[in-house]
Amino acid sequence: MSWPAIEVHRDYIAEQLKANVTAATIHQRLRDEHGLEASVASFRRWVRANLPEEARRSQVRVLGDTPPPGHDWIHRDNQPAPPRPRSPFKNLCQTITAS
Repeated sequence: MSWPAIEVHRDYIAEQLKANVTAATIHQRLRDEHGLEASVASFRRWVRANLPEEARRSQVRVLGDTPPPGHDWIHRDNQPAPPRPRSPFKNLCQTITAS
């Protein structure tokens, strides 16, 4: 029932998805600025059914380059990542099992 009301905004939705705007944000803008009364769940179903390529594109997140094997991640200040602290729980377990 709400799909015809969403269909009216097809071009706007496709444009926003291409600009990497989330479906939740697009729905909120349509609701606030254009009076769309469809639920966010209905909106997401419509997007997946009618704009599948754009919906898949919006789910991809590029996080950055992966360091080569054997290299540590570099922090913001270009220093190697500090070693992780040992868990005190692990030391306690080793003490209990040794006694």
